[in-house]
Amino acid sequence: MTGDKGTVLVIDDEEVVREVLRRSLTKAGYEVKVAADGQQALQIVYSQAPPDVIVLDLMMPVMSGFEVLSAMRVVPEWSEIPVVVLTATMSDSAEHLQAHAFLQKPFDANAVEAAVKAAIAAKARISRLH
Repeated sequence: MTGDKGTVLVIDDEEVVREVLRRSLTKAGYEVKVAADGQQALQIVYSQAPPDVIVLDLMMPVMSGFEVLSAMRVVPEWSEIPVVVLTATMSDSAEHLQAHAFLQKPFDANAVEAAVKAAIAAKARISRLH
């Protein structure tokens, strides 16, 4: 049964990355939604229940990961969604993003799954404190 562990929104402009993560995270028990760019991702978040965690590429056409995060941080109920950044270019500019984890491409699907699991667990701990 999929989705027992929570919902993950994977935002990446590379179809291969989206598909690998969709398969891996679905097999691990997550409900997985995918978006090819930031604009599509925001449409998903606006129109459906917010995901439990987001796996986000920073460098994308149409709307970058930086722009996605900026748009999401202004909506209170979205600002607490943990984000796992998955990017080919690690830079100092990403440090201010307040992401739960930073993973570099090429990635290990097990490392992404572990980061997603940790992000959801941390979110659950914070929710219990409030």
